[in-house]
Amino acid sequence: MRIRQRFNYSFIRNENESHFTYTAINKSLIGRLVIDVTGRIKTLIWNEGSQDWVLYWARPPMQCRVYNLCGAYGICRDDNLNSCDCLPGFEKGSPKDWDLLDYSGGCVRKMSLQCGNKTVFSKIPNTRLPTNNVTLRVEGADKCEEACSNNCSCNAYAYTSSTGCMTWYDSLFNLQQLGSGGDDLYLKLAPSNDSSSGRKNSVVVYVAVGAALGVTALVVILVLILCRLRMKRKARALGSADRFVFLTAFKYRHLKAATKNFSEKLGQGSFGSVFKGVLPDSTPIAVKKLTGVGQERSNFVAR
Repeated sequence: MRIRQRFNYSFIRNENESHFTYTAINKSLIGRLVIDVTGRIKTLIWNEGSQDWVLYWARPPMQCRVYNLCGAYGICRDDNLNSCDCLPGFEKGSPKDWDLLDYSGGCVRKMSLQCGNKTVFSKIPNTRLPTNNVTLRVEGADKCEEACSNNCSCNAYAYTSSTGCMTWYDSLFNLQQLGSGGDDLYLKLAPSNDSSSGRKNSVVVYVAVGAALGVTALVVILVLILCRLRMKRKARALGSADRFVFLTAFKYRHLKAATKNFSEKLGQGSFGSVFKGVLPDSTPIAVKKLTGVGQERSNFVAR
């Protein structure tokens, strides 16, 4: 719906005064005219259904058409809720102001350029280029980049078939990121803007990998120690069992037969006498016959 269908506008200008008025055609319509913090003029109408002010008309029609909305080295995007972002290698000049949607302070470099040092260029595609450019007579994009790289005052360049080599020596203002159809802008940056984050990430990766390997090695060592202790315990248990596995219990009559009724005495101790004997499989044995434990029973140990 066009504006004249809801409002009547009049502009009066004479030697005494200049003023602008507008009135609603529908007297029940509630509207207001405002200028926001960016300088954009808007007509808002009250929506009874949503109980809120609705944008009816604005000039410029798009937020990014406000000149220098995002300040130096800021770039505007109409599809972005906050409209403004900083270019790569830059950060907000005043974060508090940005939180209040005041972007006029723009952005500042994270790492300043040092004349004579190596520089790199970051490509900003589909850009509405700034207007304060200086055109150079060089052939080809490579020569344009070389010319900007060799000039310490050059901050950015762009090369198009229609205009040729464009360079910028002052701060970049009024940049807009377009969905399509814009030009490629090449922004000069210090190499550390690209490499420092890579180096930091590499350091973090190395530290994380080293820590993981250290923890893994410690776990492996602990597991090996535990396994070895368990094996030793098993070996000791088996050894203790083996000492008893080969002990054989003999009945008295068998020992009596093996020693020929304890006829061949080898020696005598405080607890009994030792007799020579031979088992049925021809294994020689020594049998100790214990005494002093009672006349009615005797104990024997053979080996």
